[in-house]
Amino acid sequence: MSAPAHSPLTPKQSRKVAIASFVGTALESYDQYVFAWLAALFAGTLFFEPLGAVGGVLASFATFAVTFVVRPLGAVIFGHLGDRIGRRSTLIITIILMGVATGLIWCPSDLCPNGLVRSYCVGGVASGSRPLTWRRMGWGSRAD
Repeated sequence: MSAPAHSPLTPKQSRKVAIASFVGTALESYDQYVFAWLAALFAGTLFFEPLGAVGGVLASFATFAVTFVVRPLGAVIFGHLGDRIGRRSTLIITIILMGVATGLIWCPSDLCPNGLVRSYCVGGVASGSRPLTWRRMGWGSRAD
């Protein structure tokens, strides 16, 4: 038996859902852009000092580049989990993981793993939040 559909939203509620989705996506993107800015300006000299100036920046950018490989993997895994256990539960898991990884970014030995976890979770949030928003606004066929 399928879950009951949400009642139609008023235009005001639709705007609130769309704005909330936009703000969440903007904050995720902002986090990634700040990471890129820090990788270009500071991370090379702070975390990869033994590699020299150029080597440190290249290592920093390589760490940043790997995050773009991990993001689709997170979308696939968390998208599958969203279908299995629910999109809301998956969103909560990814947001908690992303917050913990961002909070631990100050530790130099954890720079790469934290960046990978954050990007993995960004992919997971994207695979869960957009369908959830579409369905909540009445554009999907099923409600979570």
